[in-house]
Amino acid sequence: DVTIGQLITEMSGTVGEKIEVARFARMKIGE
Repeated sequence: DVTIGQLITEMSGTVGEKIEVARFARMKIGE
């Protein structure tokens, strides 16, 4: 069984990765 805490951790981790990728892509485009 997956607890709600684990779900939130996984979701926030995924969102965090997307934000990092988006920020990195924006920096690359800005150059």
